[in-house]
Amino acid sequence: MILQQLKADYKRIFSSPKMYLSILGVVLLCYISTEKYIHGSVDIYYILDILIGLSVFKKLIIIFSALPCVTGFYDDWKHQYIKNIVIRTGRRNYIISKIVVCVSISFLVVFLGILIFIGLLIGMGFDYSGINGMGLDENMPYGIFLYQKPFLYVCCIVSIYAASMAVWVTSGLMISSYIPNSFVAICSPLIFSYLLEEITGLLPPYFNMYLLAKASNVLGKNATYSYLYTIFIFTVLILGQGLIFAKRVKRRLGNEIS
Repeated sequence: MILQQLKADYKRIFSSPKMYLSILGVVLLCYISTEKYIHGSVDIYYILDILIGLSVFKKLIIIFSALPCVTGFYDDWKHQYIKNIVIRTGRRNYIISKIVVCVSISFLVVFLGILIFIGLLIGMGFDYSGINGMGLDENMPYGIFLYQKPFLYVCCIVSIYAASMAVWVTSGLMISSYIPNSFVAICSPLIFSYLLEEITGLLPPYFNMYLLAKASNVLGKNATYSYLYTIFIFTVLILGQGLIFAKRVKRRLGNEIS
């Protein structure tokens, strides 16, 4: 039954123009954010480093990543689709599907959007060999890939950044179970990301969400350890928010909240 519910939720998102407009929005945002840095003497890695480090870019990209999926629970609750869905699939399957879809779609929007932008830059003739290594931050543990597997380097950096966006968007899903409102669901990830980054900024570097999202080498370890640790931290945060969302939805369905 869970596969049936996942299929239905994915079908609803992929059949909506919001998904494709959000990806296009990410591509355009990438260009607008780095347009003044794009010139013949820089390479792909320099542009990517600039892009990931721009705070304004991050604030806007959170909105794009949230648009296709974060209002899923709100839409079901507002139109009372949720009752029929839960009767058909069960509460547990419904909740799991909403969390999985929210995380995967928000990740996909950012990951594909940035990769498409990078692909366009490569098509424009920007250096992709990794020989120059421009923009390589010594605090990033993935530099070794530049010389041997440059595409893997890009995928590591972009996937970590996209995963951090999924963390913030999941917070929007969680908040929407408390305040069923589309505006709140879309904007709360932005507020939540700011608060959590400020809080974790007071903690040791290996808990600093800003550094983790930038793929910084907070552990001082190699690429494998750094990547797995970063994804682990993001997964823990997503699961924590997912559990809160699940508890709240169960209470709503049990008519404990009016």
